[in-house]
Amino acid sequence: MLDRFNTNIATVALIVGLTGGAIAGQFEDGVEALGRGDYPTATRLLGPLAEKGDTRAQIALGVGPAVKGYTPPSTSVSPFGIYLIFVAIILAVSGATYARLRLQIQNRRIRRDEFLTQLPPEVHAEINHARQIAAERPWTPIAFKLDSIEMTDRGMRFHANGEHLGHAFSFGLALTMSYGPVAVCEWYRDGDASEGLIDILAYLAGVPRGDSHFDELVKTSLIILRAAPPNVPFAQVASLRCKVFFEFTEDNPEIYLDLDFAEKTGLIREKNPMDRKRLVYAFQANDQRESTPL
Repeated sequence: MLDRFNTNIATVALIVGLTGGAIAGQFEDGVEALGRGDYPTATRLLGPLAEKGDTRAQIALGVGPAVKGYTPPSTSVSPFGIYLIFVAIILAVSGATYARLRLQIQNRRIRRDEFLTQLPPEVHAEINHARQIAAERPWTPIAFKLDSIEMTDRGMRFHANGEHLGHAFSFGLALTMSYGPVAVCEWYRDGDASEGLIDILAYLAGVPRGDSHFDELVKTSLIILRAAPPNVPFAQVASLRCKVFFEFTEDNPEIYLDLDFAEKTGLIREKNPMDRKRLVYAFQANDQRESTPL
C-alpha cells in the first residue's frame, strides 16, 4: 500500500507542476492546496470533482477509474473515504520526511566525527578543556542597563553598566550601519569601571586576570539577526538581536548581543565556549595582547 501512496504522491507532484500557474477554478485551487500541504482543503475541493468523474481530480487524489489498477467499488467513494486515503498519504509522507531528516543528521554526525579524528592532539585537549570549564562555570547572559542612548538614522550610541558574578562593569558602545544588516561596532573604555568586564570574562574562561586592561577602543563587526519592528528606519527600532565578530583578534571570537531600547537593557550571550579565552584577549589593549599568553 505504501508503494501505491508513493506513486500517487509523485503523480500529484506532476499535476501540481503542470498547473502551478493557475489560480482560478475549483480544480486549480485544490491542486494549489495539495502543493502547500493543505490536505483538508484539497479534499474538500477535489473530492466532489472526483466523484463526478473528473479524471484530473481522481489522479490527484489517487482514487477512481483514472487511477491504474482501479477496481470499481460497490458504491461510490464518499468524501469521508477520500479523507481516510489522504490521512494515509499524510502518514506516508511524514514517515518519508522523518527518514530523510534522520539520514541527514546521521550524515552530519559522520562528517563531524571524521573531522574530529583528523584534529591534532593539542586541539582535542583544548576542546576538552573548554567543555570542562563550560560545565564548571556555566555562562549566564551578562545583563546590563543602557543610558545616554543617542539614536541616528544610521545607528546609535549608548553607555552600558551592570553587575555580573559580583563584578561591576561599564563601557560605551557605538553602532553604525554599513551595508544591509552589517554594522561597525566600537566598544569604548569607561575608565577603570570597564575592567569589570574583563574580570567576568577571565573568570568564565578560567584564566588569570593578570595585568591586562580594557583597551581605549575595540573595533568589531556586527550583523543584525533580528530587528523589531522590522523594515523601519533605524531610529524607530525597539530591539535588536545581533552577532558580534572580533575579526581583528586571533581566531575571531564571536558573541551574541541583545539590545532592548524600549526597556533600556542589554545582554551579552555566549556563542561558543571555545571563544572564552579569546574574548579576554579581544578586549585587552594592544600592548597587553602581546604579553598575555592564552
